Amino acid sequence: MTDMNTMYALVKNILEDDSKARENDMLLYLQVCKIKNLDAVAQPFYVVMQRSKELGLPSYETVSRARRKVQEDHEELKPSKAVQDIREEYEQMMLDWARG
Repeated sequence: MTDMNTMYALVKNILEDDSKARENDMLLYLQVCKIKNLDAVAQPFYVVMQRSKELGLPSYETVSRARRKVQEDHEELKPSKAVQDIREEYEQMMLDWARG
């Protein structure tokens, strides 16, 4: 598992430099993967997914959790209100689903 303090710092740096990554978790994850292992992003998607641990890539969930914490701590790095609304709606939908 990636050290969460290290991931937090990495995600914070990316969000400071790339406003599009604030709006799109997949773009953020791509930026993290580029930093962790530039060679990995040149490989076919299925290879990266099958060998992510071997390639030294963090889990998507780890990056997503770090993003949420960074944006909680740093208001200026939050996405647009529209994206925040979509994320909140999706979170509520998942909570409702989990409750059955």
